[in-house]
Amino acid sequence: MIEIYADLWCPFAHVGLRAAAQIRDELSPDTALVIHAWPLEFINGAPLDADKTTANIEALRSSVAPELFAGFKSRNFPLSTLQGLALIEAANEIDAHLGERIGLGLRNLLFEHGVKIDNPALLAGIARQNGLSESVIDEVAVVRSRLQEGQSRGVKGSPHFFIGDQSLFCPLLDLSRDESGTLNASADMQRLESFLRVGFANGY
Repeated sequence: MIEIYADLWCPFAHVGLRAAAQIRDELSPDTALVIHAWPLEFINGAPLDADKTTANIEALRSSVAPELFAGFKSRNFPLSTLQGLALIEAANEIDAHLGERIGLGLRNLLFEHGVKIDNPALLAGIARQNGLSESVIDEVAVVRSRLQEGQSRGVKGSPHFFIGDQSLFCPLLDLSRDESGTLNASADMQRLESFLRVGFANGY
């Protein structure tokens, strides 16, 4: 089992989760990505800034992921991800593969199709289509509990990966900023693959 603490509107998590899923499909296709809530909205005391996130996306596209974020629309950036995170947590309780499918699907809607994923009707519809009660999107207390759990495990940010007793923060990306605050990003696929490969070899 691969556990990842991540937020829905984090572009670094989108890139990292896509890469992890690709490696997983090659090495251990039956293993689920268990995507836990890491609500930056609670941590920062405010929603993510759409303009700053858009700048980060542009930096990622130019340096490490030119094939991603093609349909992203800054004007549809969500004001909150709490209901979406609650939906993923509810799906995880049913089946980790269902939680993964919904978690990756919501990120694809946001980053690849420009969909405003904080629409309650959209989220309730996804819940209903997957056999979940529409009310699960309002169970935000579960999201706060997951934050507390992550803090106790030493989560540093989004995304933070765990396999067994090993963990790495953002294992795919090397991130830094220059004096002007511009993001510099590079990818280390070998580091991510080595981390996952060791975990699979140990039976996780």
